[in-house]
Amino acid sequence: MPPLRDQLVGAWELISYTAFTPDDKSNSIHPMGPQAQGIIMYTPDGYMSAQLQTPGLKQDASLADIGSHYIAYTGHFWLDESGDHHGPLLVHEMRNSNLPRIIGDRQRRLIQIKDEEGGRFLILSTADPIDMAGTMRIPLVRWRRLEENLATREPERGEAKLS
Repeated sequence: MPPLRDQLVGAWELISYTAFTPDDKSNSIHPMGPQAQGIIMYTPDGYMSAQLQTPGLKQDASLADIGSHYIAYTGHFWLDESGDHHGPLLVHEMRNSNLPRIIGDRQRRLIQIKDEEGGRFLILSTADPIDMAGTMRIPLVRWRRLEENLATREPERGEAKLS
């Protein structure tokens, strides 16, 4: 099996973003709605970028409305494959973001990469609960690996798009 870092590098699409209480996984919420969308990318030279959104905004939505339904951040990432007693750790540094309060933060996440029916999945969570709107919850974010885009030209309109 290749090193975890080699498996991580590339692009992943958001499948689900939930947060559950530590004592009851069925007590979960969808912080960005059940249909949240997004992409996260990791480069070989140690940078990452994440974009998450709540779909369904109208084309004439105000910037304030758009901003309340969109999260973007980018910066360095570090991967400690030995991790701690919970498993390997992935750290995202918030170098730039549309959320000024998180710029400069480092978020530590437990990381798993699993092959399951439907593809290869990246699962990120915290080891300990965090405060989410006054309730202690453990966020769990599932991403599915996107196919490599090795196209050398833009597809014509109506031509099949890469997934």
